[in-house]
Amino acid sequence: MFDWLIAVPPLLVVLLVASVVTLESLGLPLPGESVLIAAVLMSIAGTGVDPWLLGAAAAAGAIIGDSIGYYIGKRWGSRLLRYLSQRFPKYFSVTRINAAAGLMQKWGAYAVFFGRFVAILRVFAGPLAGTMAMPYGRFLLANALGGIAWAAAVTSITAALGKSALAIIHASGWAALAIGGVLILVIATVVIYRARRRPVDAAAGSETEQELDLLIPAAQDAQASAPGGDAVRDALAAALKPIVAFGRRAPFTSLLVIVILAVGIVSGAMWHLAREQAWFSNIAFGLPSIEAGLWWTPLTGSLIGAGTWHYAIIIVQLLIVGGVFEFRFGWKRTALVFVAGQALAVLGTLAIVAVLARTGWEWAQRLAGDLDVGASGGLYALAAGLVWVLRPPWRLRLGLTLGALVSLRLLYVGDLADIEHFLPVAVIFTIYAVQRHRETGFATSTREDRLIAFTALIGLGAAQVVAALFSLDGPLGTSTAETETWIGVALDVVVILLVANGIRRGQRFAWIVALALGIFNLLELLVIGVLVFVTGSLDDGLTMNFAGSLLWVLVVAFLIVARRSFGVRLRPSKNSISGERSGTLEEAREILPRVGGSSVSWMTMWPRNNYLLNAEKSGYVAYQEYSGVALALGDPVVPADDLKQLVHDFASRAELAGQTPAFFSATKATVDAAPKGWLRVQVAEDTIIDLPGLELKGKPWQPVRSAVNRAEREGIRFKMTTLAEEPWAVLAQVRAISEDWVGDKGLPEMGFTLGGVDEALDPAVRLGLAIDDDGSVHGVTSWLPVYSGNGEIRGWTLDLMRRRDGGFKAVMEFLIISSALAFRDEGAAFASLSGAPLAGSGEEEATALDQVLGRVSELLEPLYGFSSLHNFKMKFNPRFEPMYLLYRDEADLPRIGLGLTRAYLPTATTGQIIRAGLSGGK
Repeated sequence: MFDWLIAVPPLLVVLLVASVVTLESLGLPLPGESVLIAAVLMSIAGTGVDPWLLGAAAAAGAIIGDSIGYYIGKRWGSRLLRYLSQRFPKYFSVTRINAAAGLMQKWGAYAVFFGRFVAILRVFAGPLAGTMAMPYGRFLLANALGGIAWAAAVTSITAALGKSALAIIHASGWAALAIGGVLILVIATVVIYRARRRPVDAAAGSETEQELDLLIPAAQDAQASAPGGDAVRDALAAALKPIVAFGRRAPFTSLLVIVILAVGIVSGAMWHLAREQAWFSNIAFGLPSIEAGLWWTPLTGSLIGAGTWHYAIIIVQLLIVGGVFEFRFGWKRTALVFVAGQALAVLGTLAIVAVLARTGWEWAQRLAGDLDVGASGGLYALAAGLVWVLRPPWRLRLGLTLGALVSLRLLYVGDLADIEHFLPVAVIFTIYAVQRHRETGFATSTREDRLIAFTALIGLGAAQVVAALFSLDGPLGTSTAETETWIGVALDVVVILLVANGIRRGQRFAWIVALALGIFNLLELLVIGVLVFVTGSLDDGLTMNFAGSLLWVLVVAFLIVARRSFGVRLRPSKNSISGERSGTLEEAREILPRVGGSSVSWMTMWPRNNYLLNAEKSGYVAYQEYSGVALALGDPVVPADDLKQLVHDFASRAELAGQTPAFFSATKATVDAAPKGWLRVQVAEDTIIDLPGLELKGKPWQPVRSAVNRAEREGIRFKMTTLAEEPWAVLAQVRAISEDWVGDKGLPEMGFTLGGVDEALDPAVRLGLAIDDDGSVHGVTSWLPVYSGNGEIRGWTLDLMRRRDGGFKAVMEFLIISSALAFRDEGAAFASLSGAPLAGSGEEEATALDQVLGRVSELLEPLYGFSSLHNFKMKFNPRFEPMYLLYRDEADLPRIGLGLTRAYLPTATTGQIIRAGLSGGK
């Protein structure tokens, strides 16, 4: 395509690359990227031009071209926008232009940087930034970093991949453009949707208040306040700050990265394959180097990379793995683990190969003549160390993944690097296993058994696919790719994935199928053993079969030992958490007053609850099952001494039944009793009014006193009763009020921790009514009993809150305080206003998950008003007690979210939820 470049002198090639990229950045339709790729390919072919000089020229051209484009936009862009605003006011209004300028101020640097990598967008980044009056210092920094990164990436990829880089780079550029187009379309849709919802008067007023001569004034002021060098200096300082901070926190990792990069630049290994250089045999480590007396090669080989891609991978891994390790353990331990791991990897590999080569093993003899470079041994040591300081179950998950990767690659590929990776991982994992055996033995939980078996099956399946699709020559022998069997491989993959997923969920049927597959492979191993005994040798075509069958021996043994962890039936109705300890509503109703409970314990008397009794049948856990989740409601109702045992019992039984256990609206007592490693997140906050000495005095009670006084003036009286004993006329009014409230939501009435009229009909539930002289009900509240034990009621929890449309406006304030005063006179200790789901006072430090739940609360606010309800309860000057969701780990959260949705809306259809969600933001 660019063969004519061969005839151009080297210096002119450099200038040509810089010029074409500059003109392309100005907006001319020139193939700047293609010219750079062609020039780099020529340099690799031996034209005398250093490829990195070409990359520098391209970077300079990109920076200069974009800067010229910036000043073009700054000089004439405002005129263009003024013309467009006059010619097309609907689409280029002053309000929208100023909004675009604000976005450019906030996100423009990212657009300039990443726009350099996107086809077409790189042409408009400079002029658009100038037109929108983006500060030049910020633009110059983003432009320079983007141009350098783009030129370095294109040069590196071209040098590493050769001619195929042209198609790859172009494809990635257009793919980025397509992704960007989709994002722009989504953002535009959201903006248009919000613009249509914006009040018309406000939009019209903003148009009349602004003049075109004041276009993007904030951006222009920002440029004037930080001109020239000050803006550039500030931008550079902001960009270098995180780099300097990383260097201070991770000095060893930073120094190691600098040394490896410096050696790569000086040696030229960053852009040329190290094996092709004359000095490679004097630098790389291996048995030939040691036998030649080159004792320094384990050190020098550890500081150099094999090529461009190797450098990119190892630097990224060092910054991530080494940085995290050093942040946690300091530079001394990081240096010790890295150096020890690298020494073990290199020297241990050489020793193993030297010993095995003497046995005549063809694979070992081949490795005995090979050389290698790289610091991956130390990196794998750091990674293995990080895995085992994670909390369960991530420790086991990532540990199994890392162990499977290094083990299977060693068995099926078996290069020098594979031994180097395997050794430090194996040593560190062995140390951890010994330490765990001393502390707890080798006993594993149900969840761990399933995870181990799942990982083993996935690993075996992956190895089978690799062996079928690729030619391998490892320690177990050779195999030839059989691409014509891809249909059979695909079927094997599907079967393995289905069985592995069933094993992960603990299904008995999946365990039987996996055991049958294992037995089949054991029979194959027996046949191969007979053939070897008869012929005296193992045919090359059977080596991989032999390896896979050998691994299946371990899998079958483990499946048999851990068989109790795989008892889940395919039919959910066959999987009972309670089993022989299943309780009834009558038993629970008898236990609760005797034992006592939390402010939400009476909710365990509601429908849809199942009961797990403790061994003595003196307590229970109430739970509901949705979407594979067993949601325990509140704290277990059990004597304090038996709380921990029942919590653990419920968790283990739920896992055995294939359910994900969780406790919702639990208090601190259950948090402390939860299994080790479980997590918590605050999902609500119980608002409690202490009743002894309660008086409505002082300024904080003024809104409540006003409601009481107004009720007296309007002839509204309070009545404490039970709904079950009220006449039909009152019950009909209460139902009508509740149905009107529910009808406004577009969703069925919520359940789980939110009761309705049916729950209020229980004779044990008290009812507060606001009635006028005509017998009309203006509002209703229901109160659930809170037992302290021995049948005594120590408090009441607010549940149902409904007011009649058009009735007494302050009826809720009147009802709640009147009920509280009535309970005070009866001797109750407190009145709980309950906790609004997903709402809180913000007194506890918010985690990332809390922020996500806060966003969910905002989305649901128009439907159910959780935050508004919480703010309303603040009028009663309560104290707060947090309520938590307890769960095993973050991987459970998506399923728990689905389970909670179905628990709160058990009768809602998917269409109702979607329609309500779309209307919730209106």
